[in-house]
Amino acid sequence: MKRCIYINILLWSAILLSGCAGKDQEKKTSDAPEWIMEEINRYNNEDMRQIDIKEDTTVSEGKLVKDETVIMDKKNHLASNIGTKEGPGDNRDEYSMFFGMEGAKAFEIYKYKEQDQFYKETVSEDLANLYIDGRKLEISDKAKIKEEGEETLDGQKAIKVKVTDPGFERLTDRADYKEMIDDAKAADADTYQEELDKYMELKEKEWTLWFDAESHLLKKVSFDSSVDDNFTFYLLSAQDPESDFAKQRPKKGTTIWNIKMGDECDTINLPEEYKEF
Repeated sequence: MKRCIYINILLWSAILLSGCAGKDQEKKTSDAPEWIMEEINRYNNEDMRQIDIKEDTTVSEGKLVKDETVIMDKKNHLASNIGTKEGPGDNRDEYSMFFGMEGAKAFEIYKYKEQDQFYKETVSEDLANLYIDGRKLEISDKAKIKEEGEETLDGQKAIKVKVTDPGFERLTDRADYKEMIDDAKAADADTYQEELDKYMELKEKEWTLWFDAESHLLKKVSFDSSVDDNFTFYLLSAQDPESDFAKQRPKKGTTIWNIKMGDECDTINLPEEYKEF
């Protein structure tokens, strides 16, 4: 049970920004240059993507920092998530997770800090595919998109773009949150309503994007997911009151994605004992 919840936390952190992946997006707003939506679609549809993720979060007991490298290889039906999580205090977790398809079955290979070997298990195809082809940028037709000039990014000129979206998909509308929400209501309906009211105070989401000034490729994304994360950890703590999820509820936080695509990406190296299926 605890392991399933931990997988889901990583999964939710992967899709909180992105919403439902899939269809190409049309140009959403009259004031958005067409190339911006074209490049977002290029990123969403790229067969090979790598995101180096840095999350800095303030929780009740201090600071929590997560560094993670995610590689998604859609053509070969593989994904890897390798990272560390430090804090609050002296707490430190390490994890290596791989997802893929083996014939008609989806699999996960995983190892955590306290384990001395990798383990392999069957997972749902939907779960594997969310890792293999997830973390997409989905912007509603109500979004406002504005260029904010040029900056230097890793020694190269980059175009900074601000996205403000009042039409974002709420967690309460997601099918994968229904069970957690039902459990929270059943545990304490009054507390659930209080938490829901606080979550609904979020009226719009903001993202900052950086595109290479010459190629227009998407290179970096920055956003604050602390409101979504706070509500998620409340729901998780309602499901598992003996856990420490309540202590992980963020007060504020910043997430940064540094993005590579195509040949720039590293190769996914499966653990030696699982290279042959």
